[in-house]
Amino acid sequence: MTCAYGSAAVVAALVGALGAAAARQALFLTHVKPHGALYHRAWRDPEAAAALCRGIAEVDAGLAVIGPPGSALLAAAEAAGLATLPEGYIDRRYASDGRLVSRDRPGALLATLAESVAQALALACGEAVAAEGGAPVRLAVRTLCLHGDSPGAGVLVRELRRALAEAGIPVRPALPPRRVEIS
Repeated sequence: MTCAYGSAAVVAALVGALGAAAARQALFLTHVKPHGALYHRAWRDPEAAAALCRGIAEVDAGLAVIGPPGSALLAAAEAAGLATLPEGYIDRRYASDGRLVSRDRPGALLATLAESVAQALALACGEAVAAEGGAPVRLAVRTLCLHGDSPGAGVLVRELRRALAEAGIPVRPALPPRRVEIS
């Protein structure tokens, strides 16, 4: 693959370097989650997603890939033999097709703490969430994401933990800890 984001070899080098840095601190990778433009590119571009997953698998086929449900990214991860963790965003609005509403559009970020907590609970329970325009969209997720740089993120995390506990939904790591040697 040749694109602005590099190739499987570049991804392998980056994931390998991250794994090695983590190991020096007695930490070990369990998953890879692309960020920003790469995340959104791999969501819809099977070629980019396949290159990304080939690079991850080259370093460690035991790593999981976090990405959007129904995306090219998770399909490529499965094809590469990697575990997948479909994620849902608790602080972002979805379009009716299950994609995130672009941040440059009004209403892309959920406006209130109550909206975010309600969306998180719905996602955690496998229920539909209100998409842009009010239409329901159901997303099968195994992990939740909150943007830590959003205003009020700390308050939202505390409120979310309380609401999840009240609903009897355990908060736990999506994957068990693992020890691997990255060369």
